[in-house]
Amino acid sequence: MYAALRDPTQLRRLALRQSGVVSREQLSSLGVGKASVTSQISARRWQAPTRSTLLLHNTTPTRRQLMWIAVLEAGPAAALGAHTSLELCGFRGFAREAQSIHLVVAR
Repeated sequence: MYAALRDPTQLRRLALRQSGVVSREQLSSLGVGKASVTSQISARRWQAPTRSTLLLHNTTPTRRQLMWIAVLEAGPAAALGAHTSLELCGFRGFAREAQSIHLVVAR
């Protein structure tokens, strides 16, 4: 999965911390080039659910991964909010609106 890196440790840690979701910018800062990313996507090892985020696997994303995709896509001034942040703390049983992923984004 990380053959393009001399030392894949940082990418493994990032992927673990972010539930297997990374931004293209994060990959670039770790030394993973555009050609390597394109190759992984073409080989269907990785997915690109949005223009700037990648799933480092080829299966259906989990809810937690969808949360990471939303936060990374929204940018550094974004955070999970409302029901979504409570869900990460273990709260359950919210109304239907809790099915959406809620973000707080600074202007």
